[in-house]
Amino acid sequence: MGRGTRLRPNLFGPSMDKQHFLVFDYCGNFEFFDENPEGHESVSGRSVTARIFEKRLTLAGKLDNNPYKHDASLQSYKEELLDLLHQQISNLDHQSIQVRPHLKLAHKLEDRAIWNRLKSNERNEIIRTLSEVIPPNIEEDERTRRFDLLMLRLQHQVLDGTLAKSLLKESAMETAEQLYQKKHIPAVEKALPFVEKAMNEEFWESPEVNELDEIRVALRNLVHLINNYDRTVAFTDFEDELSAPEIEDAVVGEPIINEQKGISEKSGNL
Repeated sequence: MGRGTRLRPNLFGPSMDKQHFLVFDYCGNFEFFDENPEGHESVSGRSVTARIFEKRLTLAGKLDNNPYKHDASLQSYKEELLDLLHQQISNLDHQSIQVRPHLKLAHKLEDRAIWNRLKSNERNEIIRTLSEVIPPNIEEDERTRRFDLLMLRLQHQVLDGTLAKSLLKESAMETAEQLYQKKHIPAVEKALPFVEKAMNEEFWESPEVNELDEIRVALRNLVHLINNYDRTVAFTDFEDELSAPEIEDAVVGEPIINEQKGISEKSGNL
């Protein structure tokens, strides 16, 4: 409440202490917090880093089910995902004010073996509690993280059997086509087999989860080479349809002659 609510002995003289204070609650704060003791939770969008963490953890959960748990290559990939997630949690700064409220869970997850037997509700708790406290790699370009997220979402769609009707693969193909235009750059030339694979429509008919990750690894550090002025790729978390804009013809009024100034002025919307 501020200084006005503090005790103040002898304020009005010897033994004449402050007895009361008056609050003008113009904004209705008392009424609001009587009804909402915990306040309102923030509704701001989740960070890209948090969404990547979530997609990796839920992807590992899907790979733990039939028929994927009998595929040796997918199980090896699942272990890589869990190793990375475990490392991210182990590297959290325990002095951070964002991490401190969740130290009990963070300490528990420092045991790598626990990640191998997580249940669905435990994964949900980890995502809800810790995904937003994972710090982003400040040395990475934002487009690199968004490309990671795009490829992870495509991997989920492969497992869910929804890739055929998805428009996300168009974003991946467009990214590869933009990089192909930069094939004169040595780094792009080195990754050209992966660029060409991602450009191929036939590849997207039945890609493997591991293949998508190989493309992600090969291209993630190249997407920043796509110039902003010729870049048409948009990494989004929704699908939308845009209708053609309606353009109204400009209306130009008749010229008005200002005889005193000897100039012509036009009225209307230009």
